Amino acid sequence: MAYHVCDRKVDICWEMSFRFHQSTPSWQGMMHLLHKECEYPGKSSVQFLPMIDMNPGDKTCILSTLDYLCSLSSKHNMPTIITFDQPLFWKASEITNAVPDDSPIRNVILLLGSFHTFMNVLGAIGTLMEASGLKEIMETVYGENAVVHMMSGKAVQRAFRGHLLVDQCLTRQIVAKIVEDDPGFQDQAGELERLYMLMETGKCDLESLLESECVRKIHNTLILKRDELTRTAKTSKLWVNYQHMVSVAADRMWSWEMHLSAISACLPIFAAAGHPNYLKSARLYLQKMYELKDDNPEVHQSSSLGFM
Repeated sequence: MAYHVCDRKVDICWEMSFRFHQSTPSWQGMMHLLHKECEYPGKSSVQFLPMIDMNPGDKTCILSTLDYLCSLSSKHNMPTIITFDQPLFWKASEITNAVPDDSPIRNVILLLGSFHTFMNVLGAIGTLMEASGLKEIMETVYGENAVVHMMSGKAVQRAFRGHLLVDQCLTRQIVAKIVEDDPGFQDQAGELERLYMLMETGKCDLESLLESECVRKIHNTLILKRDELTRTAKTSKLWVNYQHMVSVAADRMWSWEMHLSAISACLPIFAAAGHPNYLKSARLYLQKMYELKDDNPEVHQSSSLGFM
């Protein structure tokens, strides 16, 4: 199954949960439930390494950090993997490309910080939806000052919850139009609830749920209705695109492939919002991660199993 399609099918369970008779968890709770049977990679540990008393943005500081980590990983016979936020990720990438070919620093695997990328996507959504009425909609639930920070992407969790509320309200309107044209759609929603309840009790797994006929029909029906709405009115097209951006912003770190697919879908959003730094860094990050399969199969295998 293509991963972007899998993303949408996973999201459908939450989008359609407003029609369920039983209460359902929030988006994060729903995703946790759906993926509870995934293989547990094991308990992680955190250790504090020595502090480098330098400006973190200084390339000398970044080089010293990379050199120290290479020495440390060499002692433990492990690959060197480090996560940087966008500004440091770009500088570290320049360093790894500039060092001699025989330098261990060239083999360092650089990861782009997921949290700040997520924050930047939320800020891009706020920029692109400016003067659309989204700010006024959110102010019916949140305070005016809070919405300012939500639209900028700074209040991350609050912003994401707010976007999910608006997204589900839009889905309600779309489903209402579908039911008007096809009353049988309610039966498909009822079958989805039945499968969801089976999965909640452990009698059905995620793969069976996503491959079920009702999920396929609901997925296709929603796509067709959204396509129809985008063709009939520019306002509808705006809000359908907004729903797409919200789905892209949803963190996919439970699956490495879904995570990379989501980062890839962020590229046109960064471009449209005028965020060139994240556009360049995310593009470079994807290129490096897609090359892992050939450059470092061991790390690629570990990331696919959830160890990244």
